[in-house]
Amino acid sequence: MNNIPLLISAACLFMTSCAGSENQSDIVFSTIDAVEGSDDLADYIEITNVVPLETSDSIVIGSITDIKKHGNDLYLLTGPNPFGFNAVLMKFSDTGKFKGQLSRLGDGPGEIHPFSTVSFDVSDNGIFINDYNRIQRYGHDGNFIGRVFENDIDIKTFILAGDKIVIAHGSDSLVCHAYTLDGVETAAGMPCSTIAIGAFLRPFSHLANGDILFHATPANDAAIYSPQNNTFREISITDIPGAQTAEAYESTVRINPEYGTKEGDFSGTLVITFSENGNDRILSTLNIKEGGDNLWLSKDGESTVKLSSYKDSATGKCINIANGYPLGDGVWVGAVTAEKLKDTAEENELAPALKSVADTIDAEANPVLVFYKLK
Repeated sequence: MNNIPLLISAACLFMTSCAGSENQSDIVFSTIDAVEGSDDLADYIEITNVVPLETSDSIVIGSITDIKKHGNDLYLLTGPNPFGFNAVLMKFSDTGKFKGQLSRLGDGPGEIHPFSTVSFDVSDNGIFINDYNRIQRYGHDGNFIGRVFENDIDIKTFILAGDKIVIAHGSDSLVCHAYTLDGVETAAGMPCSTIAIGAFLRPFSHLANGDILFHATPANDAAIYSPQNNTFREISITDIPGAQTAEAYESTVRINPEYGTKEGDFSGTLVITFSENGNDRILSTLNIKEGGDNLWLSKDGESTVKLSSYKDSATGKCINIANGYPLGDGVWVGAVTAEKLKDTAEENELAPALKSVADTIDAEANPVLVFYKLK
């Protein structure tokens, strides 16, 4: 980051270690030598583009629960609520022009079940959509190709990794397995934790070296899948002192006598989100004991800054950059409703690109996409 006074050499992305060692483990994001940042997030991020999505009576966009880019097209998963129910997949150009709705609700072949949470991914091999314990495959135009899985395994969510599908299976212990695009298992994974996956709608991250990080819980423990080696291994996300571990949580787990559910105690720093985009990384954490959340930014894997309390004269906090969707080439995207953007423009200082859009759109217009990157 150009305005950080001292460049910090981050730890190597994946340090070799013995599994289970207490003193040394693989670390994705090192924070040990992070410097305290300024009080304005705008010193560290820049808005690269602001795209209002096309608005008409026939294009109704509700809560956006996922955004992915392939080529010059943007794919948005959207529905009437933020939980993924009744979701449909829409396709837009990178300038916001509507190119079609690629799915319809139902429980038949090629349809998305209305009462299921939904996840999707897109690659050169097509569009893959998960709903109700099945994964279906489509062409980039939305034409249905066929089912990869159907109601025979407990699928929570998945990610594409080259010519593989990595699936998070739901059970008392979350387990990742890898499959071919035709549904043939190639690698058995490892249990990650008994902590529920429900709070993490995007537990997977693409890493710069092509590996996949599986981070399904607020704990520091995670798993790495290597498509090249077709193997899984355990890893720690960060070296923050006192980071919550799944082991510490599970040692406190008890059964709620009223509901029969498993419940445990969080006593350390929670890893809330982690996102890697090329060599740029964004990490957000929450300290249970001391209270308050922190934002950690790393540019090119060489400089790390910690932000504790800050204003945001770039976006006015109308979007949470830690929850942005990485699109590759160091660019993230976040979505904001037109109404919220206009309200934020009245109350806060904003980046000129955001302010100009807020001044020209109607409050009833479809959401606006905000593209940003680390400086």
